Amino acid sequence: MLNTNRKYIDFDMEKYKNNLKRNPEDIVSMNELGRLLIASERYVEAEAMFHRILEIDPKNTIAMNELGRLLIVTSRYEEARSMFHYILEIDPKNTIVMNELGRLLVTLKQYTEAEAIFRHILEIDPKNTIAMNELGRLLVALKRYTEAEAIFHHILEIDPENTIVMNELGRLLVASERYAEAEAIFHHILKIDSQFLPAIIDYGRLLVIRRQYSKAEYLLQYALEIFPQNILLLNELTNLFIVIGEIEKAKQSIYLILSLDPANIRALINLSQIFLAEKKYHKALDILEQATKISPTNSEIIKLKKHICET
Repeated sequence: MLNTNRKYIDFDMEKYKNNLKRNPEDIVSMNELGRLLIASERYVEAEAMFHRILEIDPKNTIAMNELGRLLIVTSRYEEARSMFHYILEIDPKNTIVMNELGRLLVTLKQYTEAEAIFRHILEIDPKNTIAMNELGRLLVALKRYTEAEAIFHHILEIDPENTIVMNELGRLLVASERYAEAEAIFHHILKIDSQFLPAIIDYGRLLVIRRQYSKAEYLLQYALEIFPQNILLLNELTNLFIVIGEIEKAKQSIYLILSLDPANIRALINLSQIFLAEKKYHKALDILEQATKISPTNSEIIKLKKHICET
């Protein structure tokens, strides 16, 4: 598994670079280095690395798949789709690539095609829990909750300790407003792994829905002691502070987020909404203009700007 800790990424990069000094055509090291470059958001270098592999081995499907994933990260969706289809011409039963294609189709909101892909994977490999989970998540998005729940339970029969799938089941139960059952699921996950961040975040959201604000704050603050600079946690805590009217705390949380990630859209939107509520329209608009440069087509930003202009 790729370690995304900055220190380990740098260490591994040096290791693979040294491997390539000894053997410039070491494809395994090139692939690993390419993946590390993606993790470091050095996308141009990563793409060059995968193309270099394909010059040496034009049918290297591992490099093609990594290149396809890179194309998705850089929002070049049609190129990614073409890449995945090309791999499947070479290797028609490559379920790893099929899963990548299915996820891409979900991103493109081509849900019927995505469902067909995931079901085709399960015809080839009936116990492919990755495809089952992706299909379950798609069915939740389509509000086909009964089908999705059956799939998640089936996965847990195969892999009873799969916390990722448990968490998806918890989210489904929240979406179905079965809050007590969802809470039991999140409790069970955190007994297995007390630091499983998706469950901490989703449980925190559930506590906010149930207006158990003190409990939600305690949970999120506990998690921040473990992950002190986690943007997702900080945004969740900001949302909680806004809900309970602790605006100064919300601002402090937002400013911390923006010191770590100046382009964080959620934090910028939250800050603009606070200024808007305080009737500081110029400040709110300035923040939204900044956000627009980062995400020009964001519908929430467009709606807020229109509201300010009409005020």
